[in-house]
Amino acid sequence: MSEGQDISREYSKLQIRYKQMQNELQLMRKESEDNSIRYSELLKELSQKNEELESLKNNLQNIVIAKTAELIDTAENLRKRDRLLATSSEIAISLLASSENSSSAVSKALKITGDTFKVDRVYIFETHDDASETGEHLMSHRYQWSSEAVKSDMDISKFQNVSCDKLFPRWYKEISAGNSINGLLKEFPLEEQKLFGEHNIISLLIAPIFLHGRFWGFIGVDDCHNERAWNNNEISILAALGSAIAGALIREKTRIELETAKKEAEDAAMEASAATAAKSDFLANMSHEIRTPLNGVIGIIELLSKTDLSDIQKEYITDLNYSSDMLMSLVNNVLDLSKIEAGKLEFEFKPFQLKNMLSGLCNVMKYKAKNKGLELDLPYSENIPDFVVGDIFRVRQVLMNLISNSIKFTLKGKIELSLELIEETSDTNLILFNVNDTGIGIPEEKIPLLFEKFSQTDITITRKFGGTGLGLAICKMLVERMGGKIYVKSREGGQGITFSFTLLLKYLKKIWLSMKTAFSAHGKGPLKSFSPKITR
Repeated sequence: MSEGQDISREYSKLQIRYKQMQNELQLMRKESEDNSIRYSELLKELSQKNEELESLKNNLQNIVIAKTAELIDTAENLRKRDRLLATSSEIAISLLASSENSSSAVSKALKITGDTFKVDRVYIFETHDDASETGEHLMSHRYQWSSEAVKSDMDISKFQNVSCDKLFPRWYKEISAGNSINGLLKEFPLEEQKLFGEHNIISLLIAPIFLHGRFWGFIGVDDCHNERAWNNNEISILAALGSAIAGALIREKTRIELETAKKEAEDAAMEASAATAAKSDFLANMSHEIRTPLNGVIGIIELLSKTDLSDIQKEYITDLNYSSDMLMSLVNNVLDLSKIEAGKLEFEFKPFQLKNMLSGLCNVMKYKAKNKGLELDLPYSENIPDFVVGDIFRVRQVLMNLISNSIKFTLKGKIELSLELIEETSDTNLILFNVNDTGIGIPEEKIPLLFEKFSQTDITITRKFGGTGLGLAICKMLVERMGGKIYVKSREGGQGITFSFTLLLKYLKKIWLSMKTAFSAHGKGPLKSFSPKITR
């Protein structure tokens, strides 16, 4: 009984275990099914990833190929740009340094441009709107180069003074605004295709030319064998080449105009010089011819003045004498002026004693000053050299003119002639001569007119005091011919005027010392400075 129970219990246990194993098996089957599904999903996902990787690989290969092609194109474009830049520099240098005429130099430059761009034709058009009477935009075909492979060439005579408004208005509008025109001719408007189709153009590039900010024209290139896409480097460099060539043309034109103007100026100068020489010769001859009978008139007046005359006759003789002196002064001034302008005025530089010359001059001029109630002073400084080398006649003439001028325009007071030693070397002295008066003076703005020939600062003053306007002009010429300069300083409020001029005079020191020794040896004492004062 107990054995049967044991078997029953074991059987029950086995049944329970069986059920457990069935459950486990079902679980395992379910898990296996789930794993199978997961595995299928993983396989599908892996397949998708593989497809994505393959697509990415293909894309990367395409990108690498595209970038490689782009780099190759960029490198080729850079090589083209460098070649074009080198050509541009070569053309610019050849145009600047060329000794040929402009046509030859430009033709050579166009050939280099055509070879570098690998095109069949290069040409230049120039605008000249100013030639139009109707306000049209005109252009002319100026220069052209064509390769040997071109079957037909452009007829330059066909494109002279053509109206852009009628033939190709679109072109003018674009290129005058600084834009280029390029592409395939077959894609251009029909009217433009007809205009250029006979020249077998397939691709063309037109670049504007601007000089000094102004639209000058355009340069164009044609390819008659290939369809080409023009890049920015080619467009900009072609425009630069066109500007260089156009600049050379303008420089050549300017050079020719300058040479023509120079020749015309030289011819005019020669004619003026010949006319001046003829005028000077005429004036010199006439002055001599007038001076001869005038000297006779002056002599007769002097003889008449020594005869018994009535008071009214003496007055007439005085007026005649004054008028004849004025006329002789005018004749002498005209003669000097004609000699100076003709370059025939000669200077004679010889030793002379400066103090004696000034003393004699003051003795001559004192009577004119006395007649007007004026004083004439000559203060002489101890440091002024006495024996110098110069043209005593011309120095005296300048001083006489300046003193006469001061006497003429001074109503009261005095005239002073003074000298200053400005600079001293071992054998030369720069001396400043001053003629100072207390006359009517002159406005500051009128001073530049003083030394103009036949010029008067004030017509009312001229009517009152007389004069021809030659004296001061001759003084200036004489001083400058002797290597000096002349100056004027007028004081405000009509307080007079000072004329000054400088002269560089050689100093004969040995002669001066020997003269001092000679005077001392004869018991006359040392030479003293001369300082006369002449009063009325």
